[in-house]
Amino acid sequence: MKKYTLSFATVLLLIPFFARSQVGIGTVTPNAQLDVQSSNVAAPASNDGILIPKIDEFPAVNPGANQDGMMVFATGDGSVAKGFYYWNNSSATWVTIVGSSGTIEKLDDLSDGNSDVLGSSVFLGVDAGLNNSTNNHNVGMGN
Repeated sequence: MKKYTLSFATVLLLIPFFARSQVGIGTVTPNAQLDVQSSNVAAPASNDGILIPKIDEFPAVNPGANQDGMMVFATGDGSVAKGFYYWNNSSATWVTIVGSSGTIEKLDDLSDGNSDVLGSSVFLGVDAGLNNSTNNHNVGMGN
């Protein structure tokens, strides 16, 4: 009678196992490929968040197609203005992510106006048209 023995490594190869494709930080049940949750939603800690890589200058060699959409934060300590940027590979440029500045800005051309479609209501100024939910071709100016 022949006796066969299996090594531990052989047993591991024979037992199928599946790797999870989702990563959870602060959770054991991630809802996306990367799910970062705060320690307390109602009262978050000062370190509940993510840090985007900080740079003083853009890389000397531009990223490629595999990095399309890559995000960085420019510190403002170099020639690049402070703010968030992402790599747009189709135009081969770094694009600034512009949000609400909260500062008063002058209206220097009509492209600063807000309109949802051609021929609809147009509102100029902070909070102009805030309470208008109609599409009745109004023109409004506010402060």
